[in-house]
Order: sequence, then structure tokens, then C-alpha cells
Amino acid sequence: MAKVLRTFKIEASPLPRPADENPPAVPPVKSVVPLSSQAPSGLPSETALKDAIRQEPRQADSYYALARLYREAKDPAAAKTTLNRLLEKNPAEIRAYLELGRIAYGERSLKEAEKYLEKFLGLKNSVSVERLRIVEATAILALSAYLRGDTKKALASLADAPELADPAFRDGLALGADDRERLSQLLQHRAK
Repeated sequence: MAKVLRTFKIEASPLPRPADENPPAVPPVKSVVPLSSQAPSGLPSETALKDAIRQEPRQADSYYALARLYREAKDPAAAKTTLNRLLEKNPAEIRAYLELGRIAYGERSLKEAEKYLEKFLGLKNSVSVERLRIVEATAILALSAYLRGDTKKALASLADAPELADPAFRDGLALGADDRERLSQLLQHRAK
């Protein structure tokens, strides 16, 4: 926790000692980054995030926040550069491949998206990864192949994600309405 607080330049007040009968009120955690220097999304500013990365070059949270800031600013090239730098500093942070795959898919660079997503899925057993992220990567990989016209590869990709058969689960994924519809069509095709 202390590392995250330092990364985002957040200071925490010390907690009162348990022996105190009437401990003083603990002030809320406050950010050292002025609100005026925060991005509209509530993330710290680009400058603050770059400073955090310089201070802790292997700490992944700042890279992901900076990449998100760039994506929101419609600068996918800067987001990709940021995530690739994270992988250089911390190769075990394989979630960056998933994020790179999402960006490439959003740009409709489908082959590139598949490359990153396959890399992520290929490494998923080497580190602890949430199942939801694995299923998201599988869905985006299947959609990429499907949009390229490779229905066989798309259907094969779905074999490892039985959760996608549940419409409520699909609705919880970070996919647009068009992609959820494409995924539904692909799943119906698989059922035939």
C-alpha cells in the first residue's frame, strides 16, 4: 500500500495509537498532486504519472494509468509506447499484452491485436492472472479473427472460455454493443 501511495504521491497521516482513550480524528488521505493538475478522468496528470514512473520504474500502476490517460486523449500510439516501456522494465507484467491487444483491436489492427492477445494467453500460466482478464482476451482474440474472416480460428479461440455462453457474463465484459452482438453471433455459429 505504501508503494502505491508513494507512486501517486499521496501522503497518509499516521494512525492513532490503540492505547489512546480518545484518539484524535484521522484526517482523510490527501493527494499531493493538486486537483488542477489531474486529468478529467480523475487520474493524476501526465506529468505526475511520468514522475511516478521515473521514481518507481517497475511499478505497473503508473504505466497503466498513463496509458489510460493517453487512450482517453485519443493517442493510442503514446499508450502503446507506455505499455511497451512497462514490459521492458517489468516483463512479468503480462497484462500489458492484453492492454496492447485492446488498443490494437480498437484501431482495427487485427493481426497486431491477435499477436498481443496470443502472447498474453500463452503466458497466463506463468503468473497469476484473473480469470475475467483471460476470458476478455479470449473474446477479443475471437472477435479479431472473426472480423478478419477467419471463423475457424475464432471458434477455436472460444473453446477455452465457456463463460462466454452466458449472456449476462458477456454483458459484463468491456466490449461495445457491436462487439457483444458479434460475439453472440459467433457463439450461435459455434452451437450449430
